[in-house]
Amino acid sequence: MGVLAVNIVVWALEADTVEYGEWKTGVRTEGITYALFSFTRKTGQAVGGALAAYALALGGYKSGAVQTPDAVFGIQLAAGALPAVMTILAVIVMAKYTLTDTMHARILTEIQARRTGGDGSSAGDRPSDSDGAAPAVSPGAAPLVPGN
Repeated sequence: MGVLAVNIVVWALEADTVEYGEWKTGVRTEGITYALFSFTRKTGQAVGGALAAYALALGGYKSGAVQTPDAVFGIQLAAGALPAVMTILAVIVMAKYTLTDTMHARILTEIQARRTGGDGSSAGDRPSDSDGAAPAVSPGAAPLVPGN
């Protein structure tokens, strides 16, 4: 059940970061963002599987045999301690994620205002280039609708 919840939340957060990036830079980069996300997820799954296998091997696990106390410890390490450490690291990283619902709504409003020609933000609240102007947004860009 925990894996299901994580997978749902991760994809929701990913969409929010695309909009945050557009708000900060004026460029919408969902293609590269989702491609990099997919790549890092697959890499993480490969590394995670390898770490579990290494933990079993280090413990002396033998397939089809009665396991030694060291092998049982390796299994416990691979199935419990290693995922627990990775979860703690993930919690530490997510504690730095400060994009609230209120801030996200403000971001969407400002992006929509930029796309329709309005300002959408007060001075100092949006990114700018060296001359102080807002970043250019592609003139053919589709309007942003919450949930897209």
